Amino acid sequence: MCRGLFSKVFTRWRPRLLVALVVLGLTPRMALAQYNTAEVSGVVIDVQGSVIFGASVVALHLVTGLTIERVTDAQGRFFLPALPVSSTDNS
Repeated sequence: MCRGLFSKVFTRWRPRLLVALVVLGLTPRMALAQYNTAEVSGVVIDVQGSVIFGASVVALHLVTGLTIERVTDAQGRFFLPALPVSSTDNS
């Protein structure tokens, strides 16, 4: 008798239990994807389309005055990681 009652209750709650387990299983992965920083990358080229080696790329955080400067590599590439999210002026 108890076994029949458990089977009926479990059958009724099974879809809800599966949804709850899926949501709980995905929550940590979704939380890890949230960052409060930004990154900028690109290639510096001249008007003829040639890459510029050794060019200075500066990001200025307008709120705090923080500046982050990088120099382009041999292929003209630059990467500015972990920039604070807000208004910036790139030059």
